[in-house]
Amino acid sequence: MGSNPFNGGAFEYDAFYSTPFGRKLLRLEGRLLEELLKPYRAGPLLEVGCGTGAWMEFLKGKGFTPVVGVDISLPMVKVARSKGLEVVVGNATDLPFKNRSFKASYFVTSLEFIENPLKALSEAIRVTEKALLIGFLNRHSLLNLKRRLKSLLGFKTVYRHARFFTLKEVKELVAKAAALCGTRVTFEKSLSTLNFTFGNFAVEPLERLSERLPTGAFKAALFRLR
Repeated sequence: MGSNPFNGGAFEYDAFYSTPFGRKLLRLEGRLLEELLKPYRAGPLLEVGCGTGAWMEFLKGKGFTPVVGVDISLPMVKVARSKGLEVVVGNATDLPFKNRSFKASYFVTSLEFIENPLKALSEAIRVTEKALLIGFLNRHSLLNLKRRLKSLLGFKTVYRHARFFTLKEVKELVAKAAALCGTRVTFEKSLSTLNFTFGNFAVEPLERLSERLPTGAFKAALFRLR
């Protein structure tokens, strides 16, 4: 993944998910992951760029098993392992797994920070048998426009290291990565959280109604592999 912008702040990063906003993020964005990945509940699943394992914990709590994580940051991996999670240190562009080791693989806002996203996607496809899920920061949202502007204006924010994708770009990247692997890929569907304000979710019923809108700040796209 190259240099990790979260290195050195693993405990602070993990603590975010215990804040009111972090818990709501896990619940609302986790709904999308759970719905899209439910055919693969019996795993094994791989999270690429798992950080401290918050999403692994969420999915395990919903009955997904086994779930394996990989991250380049040793401090992040140590925090994840302290929770009893199965996590290895590794680079997203050179995954330490055999071909087709996992039923499904997923990224949750980690692709944005990988220096070579095409290579990372081709590696994820290589080790995956049936499905790939990309959870990403949607460039077409007010929240991510704010994040991009702050980065351009020189504010010290982790998002200055990030790429913001559109769904069209994600589809194109996955198609190119699949071609590199000689794999057929089909876009299945995408869901999103609205989060249209500058850092706050809408009320939850409205969030659920907005899951198929194009302007959500977080989008999850599912691809079937053949």
